[in-house]
Amino acid sequence: MFTGAALAPATAKLISIPGGIAGVKATLARMVDMVRTFKTDLNVRTLAGQLVRGCAEKDYRCELSTLQAYVRDQIRYLRDVDNVETLQTPVQTVKLGYGDCDDKATLVASLAGSIGFPTRFCAIAVRDALDFSHVSAQARLNGQWLNVETIVPGAGLGWFPPDATQCMLAHV
Repeated sequence: MFTGAALAPATAKLISIPGGIAGVKATLARMVDMVRTFKTDLNVRTLAGQLVRGCAEKDYRCELSTLQAYVRDQIRYLRDVDNVETLQTPVQTVKLGYGDCDDKATLVASLAGSIGFPTRFCAIAVRDALDFSHVSAQARLNGQWLNVETIVPGAGLGWFPPDATQCMLAHV
């Protein structure tokens, strides 16, 4: 049963996003803007620091793997409203405990960016589809861009959909 607290009003900003490739580009641009804003948010940096405290100092692979595992395993994947593209801030995604691929990618990119990792996004089309149906974050580690997949159970750093046919990049 829901309580009144569970249905407390939230502040939202509705914007129009075009369809097709223009919509993918617009969504990626908003995600990039969110990461640029939230990677300097003290709440995001504090969470990142708490998550990686078990890694040895300067073990950057451990740090990135730990952030990926947190978002992949602790933030539930939940689809957007039917036919409505939604984007949550990283802080909102943590508070809610759920989000879709763009919300989870934005969260992991913000966490990683808050502790020094350069990040970008990769919108992905699969199985010869013309539409981009997924997005993941990528982070630079030791001079190499690694995919940081957050919705595939058990996916490790660098895992990339084997049926991907296209990738559209957006750098933070």
